Amino acid sequence: ARAGEVFGPESILVDSRPQQAGHTASLCSGEAFQISVLLLSTAYLTMLLRSSHHMHTVVRSIFRSGGVDRNIVDECGNASSARFMTSVGLFGIALAALAAVRIVDMLLPQQTIVALPAGIDLAPAVAIAAAAVAAWQHALHKAAGWVCASDDMSILGQISRLYFAAGALAVFPLLAPALLSSGISSSIWIILSLSAITLLLLLYLKETFMFFIGKKIHILYWFLYLCSVIALPLSFVCIVAARL
Repeated sequence: ARAGEVFGPESILVDSRPQQAGHTASLCSGEAFQISVLLLSTAYLTMLLRSSHHMHTVVRSIFRSGGVDRNIVDECGNASSARFMTSVGLFGIALAALAAVRIVDMLLPQQTIVALPAGIDLAPAVAIAAAAVAAWQHALHKAAGWVCASDDMSILGQISRLYFAAGALAVFPLLAPALLSSGISSSIWIILSLSAITLLLLLYLKETFMFFIGKKIHILYWFLYLCSVIALPLSFVCIVAARL
């Protein structure tokens, strides 16, 4: 007997094989992204085991009630501390790249992610952009210090490096679960990480503001400094990314 005679004229034939669950496209599901997160975790644990004193000093320094100790800023120029700060700087650039990819993955609609070329990896491009911003800030502090014939810009550069290093070390334990997880749990960890970054940014703004006030420099120059060091390079990166 035919199906229509058994089940009625409104019945239709369907495939009895189980349907494969729909796959959610993601920029963070590739092996390269997962391996990068694991390498960063290994690097963090290595620093924790071999340079715990430096890590503790850097993170503790930005939470002092009186601001960053100038002795710690001067210590960053020592050979051992300079190597540690360089390592943490590279670590922070890689962490910023992976975090940016995760946030973009959360914000972009599925149709846009599916339309991207297969196997695309945005992390290297974001890492290059972050490195370009860091290079711009370093060159700006050096050039301004040379033009003004003063060590003040060099001190500001060291403070910026100190806050970036402390931010990378303090935020990584919050960002790592967000990079390895997905869904609601990833969103919660991202929110916690952004909250910590916001707190660090406010502390950095307070630190630089008190530095300018302590040197009796007009507040207008503080605004110009922030625009040149933070707003200008980030705006340029965003404009270039929007046109790609």
